[in-house]
Amino acid sequence: MIARKDLLFSLEGQTVHLPSPKNHYLNDICIDRDTPIASTGKSEITFVGKFNSIDKIENEMMSVRWKVFKFTYQISESFQKVPPCKKCFSDLVLMSEVQ
Repeated sequence: MIARKDLLFSLEGQTVHLPSPKNHYLNDICIDRDTPIASTGKSEITFVGKFNSIDKIENEMMSVRWKVFKFTYQISESFQKVPPCKKCFSDLVLMSEVQ
């Protein structure tokens, strides 16, 4: 998970150091150039503070930095060509690569 402030810095093009699992990588991950970031979800990214309070200024800072594409069509399972593969998914999650 990326901390909110680090995500904001990376969206502004600033250098960000992200912690990485030391059993896979020797050093932390450094993002120091423009890197495409994609996110999917049911709603836009919102800031929820203590006691479930919503901060409009934090939400505006995040929404200004994203290009939002809203998809209104969902592909039914019968038209999906690639069957799910548990091994490939676990490789993706645990090793950050699919072999």
